[in-house]
Amino acid sequence: MSENEEEILKAALKLSFAEQCQHAHWKVRSRAYEMLSSSFDDEKDEKETTNDKNFEINYFKEAMHKIVSETNANALDVALERANQRLRKMIDRELVSFTSSSREGVKGVKEFAEDVGAKVLPALVSKAFFGRPKAVSFATETFCLFVEMEQSELAIEVLSKASGHKVPKVALAASKCLALACEQFGCGKRGALNWMKCLDGAKEAIGHRDEKVRNEGKRVIVECAKWVGDQVVMEKMKDKLSKTMKGEVEASLAKETADGKERGSMKATRFLISLQKEMRTKKTTTSTSEGSKEDSVTEKVEAVAGADDLNEDPYDSAEPFSVLKALDKPSTDEDIPKF
Repeated sequence: MSENEEEILKAALKLSFAEQCQHAHWKVRSRAYEMLSSSFDDEKDEKETTNDKNFEINYFKEAMHKIVSETNANALDVALERANQRLRKMIDRELVSFTSSSREGVKGVKEFAEDVGAKVLPALVSKAFFGRPKAVSFATETFCLFVEMEQSELAIEVLSKASGHKVPKVALAASKCLALACEQFGCGKRGALNWMKCLDGAKEAIGHRDEKVRNEGKRVIVECAKWVGDQVVMEKMKDKLSKTMKGEVEASLAKETADGKERGSMKATRFLISLQKEMRTKKTTTSTSEGSKEDSVTEKVEAVAGADDLNEDPYDSAEPFSVLKALDKPSTDEDIPKF
């Protein structure tokens, strides 16, 4: 590092977080992005937690659009990775706050995502999906985190549109992300995503000139069919699939069935935050109910034992003693009268 760079980095410390994120030097921006996860200790006092929340409300929320729009490839990787870590921490903290006794004043991540999603998600397509593989991977996870934060409609809409992007690299990243979201969150009544919206993205992908993109479009169709049903999905796509492509999709579905993956048995591996709260509530209620049942059983056992104690024969627990001393001594020849 040159002396000039050291001076620039030192002088930048006096700037606000938002100003550092917009600094002309990429190393200053990259160092600012590192701050996103600088206070991620598991054990924090109330003051540190409050500072975390204030940081998110006052700085992260305002700067996130600029963070994911980073133009330097090295800094973009850091920005996306740290942003994802911050979002995950926000989700986990809200779930902990939800299950704890004190839930007042908790800023919901859903509201946060609603405020920034309209700018952040399109920026991920225009910047990260053009980037290196690591940036694409981080951006894919960011999309999934926004789905988790109840922004599935917006995320699917942006991904569906990007699946038809004229640049194959971008279209491939978007269609892969869409297929992954369908697989992890599920669609239809038993999943989190709107399957018809997902098929809109599939329609864009299967009409692309790039074969890899078309293959990902077929994968989206297969994922939707696994959750909703083959006939329903194929009926919806009958006018969009060529005869060859229809045969390929049906062959993929047949292979899924042959592998033992029955329709209707699919289970999501990731869930919306609202559903996670419901699951935690049910788990807590079940645990409390089971605990009450165990206490009741214990009380019944103790009551029965107490009743047995009342009916117990006192001789059963008496100390043993010898009765030989109480018996008459055996007679001798002297005791027998003589005639």
